[in-house]
Amino acid sequence: MRLPGERRFWVIIGVIILVITLGAFSLQGIKVKEMHFLESVLYQILRPFQKIVTNVNQSINDYWTLVTNLKKVKLENQDLKKRVDQLELQLVDYNKITLENQRLRKLLAFKELVPYKTVGAHVIGTTPNNWVHNLIIDRGTTDGISAKMPVITYNGALVGHIAEATANTSRVVLITDVNFAVSGRVQKAESRAVGVVRGEAEDQDIVLMDLIPWDAEIEEDDLIVTSGLSENFPMDIPIGKVILVIEKDFGLTQQAEIRPFMSLAPIEEVLIITDF
Repeated sequence: MRLPGERRFWVIIGVIILVITLGAFSLQGIKVKEMHFLESVLYQILRPFQKIVTNVNQSINDYWTLVTNLKKVKLENQDLKKRVDQLELQLVDYNKITLENQRLRKLLAFKELVPYKTVGAHVIGTTPNNWVHNLIIDRGTTDGISAKMPVITYNGALVGHIAEATANTSRVVLITDVNFAVSGRVQKAESRAVGVVRGEAEDQDIVLMDLIPWDAEIEEDDLIVTSGLSENFPMDIPIGKVILVIEKDFGLTQQAEIRPFMSLAPIEEVLIITDF
């Protein structure tokens, strides 16, 4: 009795003999029709493996295509980000130039209305602290600038006066500085009250108007302008609006807190009145 292992051996031997026999017959001129039959059998046997190989190959191709596309997309995103950054910088520059042109046009338009000779200047620095509020501008003695000249904004609001001037720059003391003082008055027909406008050390956003007569008509939202009584300042330059009125000196005088017009927007350009 043959063992299972011995049977397997003889089966393998039989298959080998069959293959060799088929090969011998093919060399002796096996018919094409029979060859087609063998190819069909082999194709049917190998077909499942061929599909697996094809699917694996397609998956590998798809993977590398995806990797390549991702690299391409990443590079495109980097280029687009650089372009967006460049456009944002250009937009910032454009907006800055547009705003500056608008301010300069207003400055020029106001300059044409002012009955005094003026010189325009750019603010190039500040020196603010709790007591001293100054600006540095890019005009000096070579431009006809000298100490005590009034300084105003492009819309005509009082900024301060020239403290000192060098050849090409000047220092402007602001109306919010504690060392600044100018005569102001209430601009309404029923009042015309006069007082002294000066800087406030504790609050940089307001100025005070002192020594207002106790019976003067002054109230919140009144407009305060220069009175013309100060030697170096023309009449009717806007200073600000009253935000609070209180009694002082046991009711003998009044004091007003004023919100200066110059503090409503950053000061970047100014006009210096040179011929008053």
